[in-house]
Amino acid sequence: MIAAVVAAIVWWRTGGDLPARPIARAFDAAGPASATPQPATETASPQPSPAVVARAHPPAAPMPRAEPGPHHAADPCNAATEPVVPTGFDTLTASGVTIAWSPDPPNPGPLDMPFRPLVLAHVVAGILDEAATFTATPRRPQLTVIVYPTRDELIARTQIPAWADGVYDGAAVSVPVSPRGELGVSIATLRHEVMHAQLHVGAGCMPSWFNEGVAMYFAGPPPLREWLAMLRTPEAFDLQTLRRPAIDDAASERANRLYAQSLAMVVFVAEHSPATGVRDAVQMLHSARTDLWEQLCPRATDRTVLDALAQKLFGLPLGGELDAVLKGSICCYGLRSTSDVGCRPAGDKTATPRALCAIKW
Repeated sequence: MIAAVVAAIVWWRTGGDLPARPIARAFDAAGPASATPQPATETASPQPSPAVVARAHPPAAPMPRAEPGPHHAADPCNAATEPVVPTGFDTLTASGVTIAWSPDPPNPGPLDMPFRPLVLAHVVAGILDEAATFTATPRRPQLTVIVYPTRDELIARTQIPAWADGVYDGAAVSVPVSPRGELGVSIATLRHEVMHAQLHVGAGCMPSWFNEGVAMYFAGPPPLREWLAMLRTPEAFDLQTLRRPAIDDAASERANRLYAQSLAMVVFVAEHSPATGVRDAVQMLHSARTDLWEQLCPRATDRTVLDALAQKLFGLPLGGELDAVLKGSICCYGLRSTSDVGCRPAGDKTATPRALCAIKW
């Protein structure tokens, strides 16, 4: 059964040409927690989790602090805290992952995916393994995932903005039931939040552009509409905000732009910096005596990043030819993966790969 589920997820991750859902926008708010998880009511056959000891690192350069107010990321410069499971939720632990869920979920429809906590625990454990390998950091040994019965209840209980789909609060990952999603939850949202949890314990203090950008890259679907809007009307990146450990702007449109800029910066680092992708950047977090962006890409400007994004999506630089393309119908493909996404002008019906075309993205 588990093998079948994993195979289905592999298919989903490589499905490339199908229209993607709008990118799951995750809200990761720092919040105090002190209680320990409730005892598990059902436990799978014990599987050893790797003993992970946090590595000692030399002190890094001072980082601008987050301003008071709501934050879009758990401050990774603060220590992880103990998760608090809502009263009355059932729990199950397997492979170092505790799943907590409401015993009274909404009535499923005939096409809804069943919610299976044990399978989800093993999938989350696999995502943690993948996140640790992707970032070359010690795997987080334990993680709690709280699944709320509805998105409205998630928002009400965690106080995240109405546009948010999930949260890592410095202690636990929280997501809502997604009846049409894989395993009854959104895998893209889950991957985003699990990466935040892994980076928090495995890497520690980092700027929000890196934290959010890596989580978005790992989640899968890129913010294509926001990227195209950035190319249509190029503007300076808000590096002052993006250098803080937590984004503190709760407005939906503003947050969407900051997330998209963050991912564009991470893609630029992965493809254009002297470092070998994300892994070396993680190591630099603990030795950098200057701003991480300046150390990785000392000569890059906002326009440099946008030009690289235009080249990635269209194979064209910023300028008149790209502007003309952006005014017409556009066909895009590889919508489930940031690494695979690309676009072209509409018109050639024989062009490959197959793409989703729209007059206005």
